[in-house]
Amino acid sequence: MKYYLDELASTEIARAGRLAGLDIVSSHEAGRDGTSDEVQLLFAAAEGRCFVTQNYRDLRRLTVAFHERNLPHFGVLFLPRGAVTRHLVGLIVEALKLHDQQHPAGVAAYSESFLKL
Repeated sequence: MKYYLDELASTEIARAGRLAGLDIVSSHEAGRDGTSDEVQLLFAAAEGRCFVTQNYRDLRRLTVAFHERNLPHFGVLFLPRGAVTRHLVGLIVEALKLHDQQHPAGVAAYSESFLKL
């Protein structure tokens, strides 16, 4: 499974995730910081990546809109609010590894799930 971290998530998570064997990239690494959530979600879909964010309210609304407009979507994975801190990077990466093992072929289009730390 491939992951795309929005700009609210740490590039440190992406680096640690790759060291742990995950296919993961951050918005910052992709040069996409500062773009709208919709553009970010379109980019993630074009790359075949599940969008990882803490922004439940906006991404929930966008997921519904993408489904209604039949736009490409490779799922959204929500991080717990406030989880993106330096001391939780290891826990987030371990939770992503478990999620990856549970979904080796990816998740259903327009799916939304919550990462459990």
